[in-house]
Amino acid sequence: MISFVLQVATAFLIAIGGGTLSLLYVLDRDVSPVSVRVGAWSALTADVGGTPYSRARAARQAALPLGPAEGIAFSATADSDGRSLTSNCRYVVAGTVPPNRFWTLEATPGERSARFGAQAAITSLDLLRDEANDFAVTISTTPAPGNWLMAPDAASWRLVLTLYDTSIAASAGVTDVVLPRIVRSDCRG
Repeated sequence: MISFVLQVATAFLIAIGGGTLSLLYVLDRDVSPVSVRVGAWSALTADVGGTPYSRARAARQAALPLGPAEGIAFSATADSDGRSLTSNCRYVVAGTVPPNRFWTLEATPGERSARFGAQAAITSLDLLRDEANDFAVTISTTPAPGNWLMAPDAASWRLVLTLYDTSIAASAGVTDVVLPRIVRSDCRG
């Protein structure tokens, strides 16, 4: 009798533990069938009501996702060569963005958090541009001339590029757009 109770308890613990770990894995990564990748950038294209996983991810991150007519948010945890973003390196995000009314670029540690006393995001209105209307933003923990965004001093962090009032958010051709490249320029230590 005791052996049967122990077997049931063990099976119950394995089922609950395995289910919890697999759910956390899905919520922490962009493995959703509704995610799309464009170079180093990925975006969840379904709205919060799309799937139970997208609703759970939005609730866990306390995120208010944009509707298809409002815009689209791309995030990157690696540079264009596939190397993870690290605070020991300096990065340059350069190029153009698809047509839109306004956009923001944010460097954030894992989950979103406010960082007071540092520039947490740069917008399309704040940029210095070249003759071809392209831009380059340096992202590092130390200030840099020109367009600069402070990198989080964290083991893992992400870049979030949010395009507002853009036609690509509602279209099926999201994978055909060209987004800025993320280039690692130099590392210390």
